[in-house]
Amino acid sequence: MAHPASLKVLGLVGLLSGPALASDMWKQYTVTSLVMAEDLAATGKTLSFPLACQKLPGNQKVPVELKSCELRMGPAGFQVTSVSKTGEKHTLTSEGIRKKNSGIDVDLVRQTYQFVQDVYLQNYVRQTQFNLELQLSSGRKLRDVLGACNKIINNQKMPSEVAACQIKASGNTYTISARGVRGNTATLTGPKGKMVMKP
Repeated sequence: MAHPASLKVLGLVGLLSGPALASDMWKQYTVTSLVMAEDLAATGKTLSFPLACQKLPGNQKVPVELKSCELRMGPAGFQVTSVSKTGEKHTLTSEGIRKKNSGIDVDLVRQTYQFVQDVYLQNYVRQTQFNLELQLSSGRKLRDVLGACNKIINNQKMPSEVAACQIKASGNTYTISARGVRGNTATLTGPKGKMVMKP
């Protein structure tokens, strides 16, 4: 049975991708960018301001409705300001999104973007496995396909959510090890291996 938190995240992801809220995706991107920046700073990463939201690791998929999105450091912590293509402006602060009447569940925003990043990481590992198996079935030797995952044919485009991915020898088979932008990892060994995720 799925964990209740996972179901809640899946529900939000589904809701945000629905047509009813399509025009508000840029606002969701704005609050996600703010939480991402906070989380990145909490790890000790130094951020230079002003910072375009899409410069945050794993945050390159910008909604089509968005014209601009920029992060700054303000008196109430981080501040993000975005402008839609219709000219609507949206500003949020670290302090503001934590007020009881903000209508924003910061923990859920964090769970959602981390869930999405994990999905992209896992999908890239599975895609690497598929393309790697195609190479091996066509007669290539295992030693010839070891190394960076994006050197495999049809596997060159690595999602922005993936920081690194390597194929290494593991006995008579291979292990695909990928690291996400948060330091999260996905590992898979052999053609029938089980995906192992670590935060």
